[in-house]
Amino acid sequence: MTCPHGINLKHKRCDSCEEVARGEGWKDMKTEKTQEFDFHEIDLHNLHEEWASQVRMYRHYAELLAGARRDHEHAKTDREVAEKDLKLAGAEVDLEIRRAGPEKFGLEKFTEPSIENLVRINKKYKTAQDEAFRFQRVTIDLGHKVGMLEAAVKTLDNRKKALEDAVQLRLSDYFSEPRKPRAVQDSEAKSAFNKKKNKAEHPFYGA
Repeated sequence: MTCPHGINLKHKRCDSCEEVARGEGWKDMKTEKTQEFDFHEIDLHNLHEEWASQVRMYRHYAELLAGARRDHEHAKTDREVAEKDLKLAGAEVDLEIRRAGPEKFGLEKFTEPSIENLVRINKKYKTAQDEAFRFQRVTIDLGHKVGMLEAAVKTLDNRKKALEDAVQLRLSDYFSEPRKPRAVQDSEAKSAFNKKKNKAEHPFYGA
């Protein structure tokens, strides 16, 4: 049971792709689904429950973010190692080609472009190149995951402020009685103003 990076998941965890041994098999970071919450829905009639869920959600996503940042740093280190291995493989293959001589490759003589082409098609070099590309993709994916979790935590910070405002409104009895729509309030205020204005201009208006 191995992940795409060749890690035996029966014995240890692959920090690069977050694949872990799980009973019947491994689960990939891209397909693993975490519990999802609707950050924007707030039950104004059960604020005590909303605060309890806020604490749980914040801790949940903060822990996910911390883990994603750790894995992203590991992936960046692995990518740097893979890139160094690619350069080393290229140098070793280049030296092997020069020592073998052009005749082995059906050439009359070597040119720098011909040697570069021979290096690129060499199996050893291509294997190292594939590994470097793989770690680049893993690093990009984990960077995206970090960004998404940072957005989630930021949204939860905003949600906390919204809950604090909702509590203040509750304490001020904002929800204690039905309130007319803003348009109706504006219409009634304008009507009252006009009535008062007409009465001032015409003392016997409405008498």
